[in-house]
Amino acid sequence: MFHVSDAGIAEAMSGRFRHTSAEVIDAACALLGEVLSGMRYRPLLLLENLWQPGLTFTEPEMTRRLLEGVPYESVGIMLDTGHLFHTNEEIRTQEEGLCYLHAMLDRHGSLARRIRGVHLHQSITGETAKEMRLHPPTLEATYQARAWQMLTYAFQIDRHRPFTCKGVRELMDRIAPDYLTYEFITDSTAQHRQFLLEQRAALEQ
Repeated sequence: MFHVSDAGIAEAMSGRFRHTSAEVIDAACALLGEVLSGMRYRPLLLLENLWQPGLTFTEPEMTRRLLEGVPYESVGIMLDTGHLFHTNEEIRTQEEGLCYLHAMLDRHGSLARRIRGVHLHQSITGETAKEMRLHPPTLEATYQARAWQMLTYAFQIDRHRPFTCKGVRELMDRIAPDYLTYEFITDSTAQHRQFLLEQRAALEQ
C-alpha cells in the first residue's frame, strides 16, 4: 500500500500547496517505476487516497492518470473512506458522508472497479479543518518539534471513528473489496474492542 500525496508541514496546516495533483501523480509514477523495475516478486500494489494533492479520488481524470501511469501490471486502489470525507468539509453527518462516497463512486464509473481494498472509518471534522486554517499554529523551531505539531494536527482532523450509519453494509456490497480493514485510532485496548464491535454490528445490519 502506498499513499500518493505530497504536503509539507506548513502546507498541510495552511491548505496552501506547492504542487498540483497532476504534478504529485506524475512524480509518484516516476518513483514507483524506479522502485518496481527489475523486481522478480510482483506483489499487489494498492494506492491509497488522501485529501492533499495527489490521489484524492475526487477527480476521475487524476485517478486514471495515476493507474495508467504506474508501469506495473498488478496495481489497484485502497479506498480510505475517512480520507475521502476530508475532501468535502461541508459533511456534517455520517449519512451525508455516505451519500458523498456514493457520488464519488458514481463519478468514477468503471474506474471504481479498480478498488481492491477499503480502509473503513469516518471522520467528520470539516469545521475543525476550516478553523485550523484560519488560525494555524506558530511552527516550532526544530523539525522534530514541528513533526509533533503535525501529528497533533493530523489526529485532530483524521479521527478514524467507526462508520456505523445505515447503508454502510450496502456501500461495502457495492464496492466488494478483496481486503477490508477496520482502521481506528484509539486510546486503549478496551476502546479499540468497542470500536471493532460497533463496526462489525453496522456491517451486520
